[in-house]
Amino acid sequence: LVSMGLGVISGMAYGIDMTAHRAALEHSGVTIAVLGCGVDTIYTDPAGRLWPRVIESGGAIVAEEWLGTEPLPSNFPRRNRLIAGMTLGTLVVESDIKGGSMITAASALEQNREVFAVPGSIFAKVSRGPNTLIQRSQAKAVLSVDDILPELPPAALFGSVSQAQTEAPFPNLTPKQSRIIDALEKEAIHIDLIAEKTGIAIDELLVHLFELEINRIVRQEPGQLFSICPPERR
Repeated sequence: LVSMGLGVISGMAYGIDMTAHRAALEHSGVTIAVLGCGVDTIYTDPAGRLWPRVIESGGAIVAEEWLGTEPLPSNFPRRNRLIAGMTLGTLVVESDIKGGSMITAASALEQNREVFAVPGSIFAKVSRGPNTLIQRSQAKAVLSVDDILPELPPAALFGSVSQAQTEAPFPNLTPKQSRIIDALEKEAIHIDLIAEKTGIAIDELLVHLFELEINRIVRQEPGQLFSICPPERR
């Protein structure tokens, strides 16, 4: 999926969630983690090995809860509804009939999103949820990525975006923003050097850089260093 330019959104819980995030990162994809606790209470990654990589990928750590909120069971249905609303489609890999992923699937259906499910053994408890969704025609059975891609809008796939970027890599830029892009190099350069190359005052330059950063055209690094975002992070 990530090789086609799609992002992966999951809940950073133990099991399938963590596997989904890691797989996206290992294939240079973008992933977003939606938590059922405060963003400062990531109980599944206490050593901080995963969440910094999520952010560095161009993704985000998202939570509806206040800072310091513990991962209480009552938080997770809200978390699951948020995941469903942020996605084009929900893929249920494993879940019991009353598992959290079934709440996500139900929310996706309510919000007119696509729902997919990986079928499994009729004797496996973790396959009861996906099998039930398929049986009720509430989800499309998925055996490979080829079962998912045809159900998504063509504009969401990397091929369509890539073609548009080839024709116009950075459309709708102002003349000054175009000068900034021309001045930037693959390696990050300091804002003073950008100002020197473009002839734009620092105060005005910061405004333009902020707009370019919001649009994922430019990225900022510590020390007021800026560079062009690589294609896979736009």
